[in-house]
Amino acid sequence: MKKILIILLVWVSTVAFGQSAAKADALFGDGDYVQAGKLYEQLVRQSPKNALYNYRYARCLQETGNHWEAIDYFHQSGERFVLCHFFMGESYMKMGMPDEAIREYEDYLEKATSTDRLTRIEEQLRLARQQRRYLKRVRRISIIDSVRLPKAELLSAYHLSPDAGSLQMDENSGVHYLNQHQDREVYSAPTEKGALLLSRYRLLDAWTKADTLSENVNFTDAQNYPFILSDGTTLYYSAIDTTGLGGWDIYMTQYNSATNTYLRSENIGYPFNSSANDYLYAVDEFTGCGYFASDRFCPADSVTVYRFRHEETPRYVSGVRSDSLLAYATMTIIERDTLPVAEATPHKEVTPQPVQEPAIYFVLNDEVCYTRYDQFRSEEAKQSYQTYEEETRVLTQMTTEIDHLRKQYMKTAPQDRQPLTQQLLTKEKEREALQRSAKQALREALQKEQEAMRTSALQSN
Repeated sequence: MKKILIILLVWVSTVAFGQSAAKADALFGDGDYVQAGKLYEQLVRQSPKNALYNYRYARCLQETGNHWEAIDYFHQSGERFVLCHFFMGESYMKMGMPDEAIREYEDYLEKATSTDRLTRIEEQLRLARQQRRYLKRVRRISIIDSVRLPKAELLSAYHLSPDAGSLQMDENSGVHYLNQHQDREVYSAPTEKGALLLSRYRLLDAWTKADTLSENVNFTDAQNYPFILSDGTTLYYSAIDTTGLGGWDIYMTQYNSATNTYLRSENIGYPFNSSANDYLYAVDEFTGCGYFASDRFCPADSVTVYRFRHEETPRYVSGVRSDSLLAYATMTIIERDTLPVAEATPHKEVTPQPVQEPAIYFVLNDEVCYTRYDQFRSEEAKQSYQTYEEETRVLTQMTTEIDHLRKQYMKTAPQDRQPLTQQLLTKEKEREALQRSAKQALREALQKEQEAMRTSALQSN
């Protein structure tokens, strides 16, 4: 009788397991990745070595924005599914990790027999190589504050001095810049394909006919968000172009009076630009503040305007490993500027109340970015993230110490370098260990918080 009961229980369990798998497959086929992911998570726990369940669960995580965890499960699915390499490449691109993305795409091309994804991969590889090139020069900026607001209210966050000029937006969302003398206007005007930048001058009480700016400025179908520095020659604006980082990117050019035209426009790179939309770079040289807008980490139709400390001589991130460099580039790590700044004369428009100044920027997935510690659902995740922050601060100090030791080493006579050599080797080993620890702490914070989010979602259902 006991054997019969055991057999019956095994049979019932097998049937239930099969039904869960069939339901998960059906939901996955219908594109319901949230519900399918819940079932595949249970299936993976019951059969942790099942390649199909790991692969499908990874795809569900990826489709719902949990790219870090998705990559783990893609790896756990083994080499049975060649498509894992393609999808890991996609996730790495989403996370702004071009080197890893290139490796996975190339692995897929080497192992795959089908070429139906070739066009997509070629485009992604081109973009990844561009991102890798831009990562060689990442600006170091100090953020003073930021405010999130509806995109239609974008200009209300730009508090410019009268001597810096003024900004307006028309009914077509084209931005108009008027200089401090109110005798020159640069603005975006719609065309059949997109929008171009034009310029006109005031003569007495009348405006001249608008002239289209040169091809070095209007080099794509879409240009908007112009701003000119007080020197009257340096133009910042945004454009959509295949050579950029994605979406709207901020560009800079200067007027060359010798040739009566503008120089070739340059993408100003990370961290001002990203794979999201980034635009309206403006500098108030009289208060020492700069502004730019981005919809990274923002819900639809919203934008964050960042105010940063303007520096005449740009600083660039150096002396850090690739993962830390990426964090600066994507603004996962933000340097805060707490020094007082001069305030511009306030605009007459009603200014929205600024949101609470972010204490952190913890990017959980494509849609969720924490700016306060109290947003963590998991206490363990919060502690892991705080460990990551502390270790990152120590790493910065350690890098400075190593740089100082290297300078000492170069100034020291060869016969006296042995003690410094040993110190450098010891410090380098300590830094490498701390870098691994910081990376692991960040990974644990992501995994634990994503797990807490899924648990909360299951409980709510």
